[in-house]
Amino acid sequence: MKIKISLIGILILFTSMVNADSRNSSAKYQVGSWTIDISPKPEEGLASCLGGFGGPFARCGSTETLDAITVRSISIADADTNVIFTVIDSIGIGDSVIADIKALASDLTDGQIEEDSIQVVATHTHAGPDLQGLWGGISAAYKNRIIKQAALSIVLANYTAVKARVSALLVEDGARVSNRRGWPDVDTDVGVLDFKAVKSGERIATLVNMSAHPTILGADNFGYSSGYIHFVRKKLERRLGGNAIFINGRLGDASPVTKGPRSYQEAGRYGRGIARRIIRNIDHAKILRGDLTFDSFAFSHPITNLPVIGAVQAGLFDLEIDENFNINTQFSLLRFGDDLTSILFPGEILTRLAEPIIDAIDSDFKFFFGLTDDSLGYFIPSDEFLQIPGRDTEEIASMDINAGDAIQAAILAELER
Repeated sequence: MKIKISLIGILILFTSMVNADSRNSSAKYQVGSWTIDISPKPEEGLASCLGGFGGPFARCGSTETLDAITVRSISIADADTNVIFTVIDSIGIGDSVIADIKALASDLTDGQIEEDSIQVVATHTHAGPDLQGLWGGISAAYKNRIIKQAALSIVLANYTAVKARVSALLVEDGARVSNRRGWPDVDTDVGVLDFKAVKSGERIATLVNMSAHPTILGADNFGYSSGYIHFVRKKLERRLGGNAIFINGRLGDASPVTKGPRSYQEAGRYGRGIARRIIRNIDHAKILRGDLTFDSFAFSHPITNLPVIGAVQAGLFDLEIDENFNINTQFSLLRFGDDLTSILFPGEILTRLAEPIIDAIDSDFKFFFGLTDDSLGYFIPSDEFLQIPGRDTEEIASMDINAGDAIQAAILAELER
């Protein structure tokens, strides 16, 4: 469903909705989804900046919207586990914004939705509002509206959940992708989770997981857009019904391969092509039957990138660090029994760092959700750090040379338990 609604309206909705505790407890899975348009109003755009290209304040003051900027939430539950993804069309999401979204969603439900069950995700579009502050940020009013609407979408996704069948699909070589750091390996597969209501047979949502930077729209673009992601979602919703939700994967060094110059038209061609491959294969999705489990693991690591520390101290970067200049974040494991495992990762991982993690997963389906519940920049293998001639973009936006190795070791240790 898609709706524009105020937070006050939720009081009316609560009186007519079935409480989560009274939902059919015999259902294997309960799934709900909700989308809200959060495109900037003209006055919000004038006081805000797009994130993703150039230095601070390079792309500010735009009132043009090429396609809707959205927040899309999906609630997935079984008898004893609930996880909610809320996905925002943004380059990245600051720590205070994530915390405020979670707190508000929990407050609106008197704690029935636990903060720990919510995962806030950035699509990483380079034509969305800057919710981190590195490119100039957005107005306080716009930020507050996004927080409220994101919390509302979480609540509505959770409270409209119905008994559902969940299926998974891997479209091999479903995306045209290259490794922009010159390595031969890159993730070209497209993972799909298909959610259908048991009673009506209607599709609730389609979740797409793939690895490619949303950068077909370049630095010369001043219109708000989710880029090729918009066209993936739009075509899926028109052909399949329900909501389409996009979560990027192992995207640190993954770039889309285009046929023509970078443009909105080329973004459309690329996105529709991905959607067509999904649609052609969706009937081959395998039904998932395993118990839903969701576990998070703390990860702490020192920051040695002085410009990053300086940006945080100057209030330009919405990143929480402790008094010892450590980041304190987490990664998570989402499982449907032995059928599917997804890694939930707090930044952009490079392919060579991700491959051993993927290989260590012992499931039929292996997913990787990047930029999930944190936006910590690039995680790079230490033996690759500053070793690519003419390429240091990823290193400039990395926390530390050893952060990638450390988080890889931590994830592998949990997978081996």
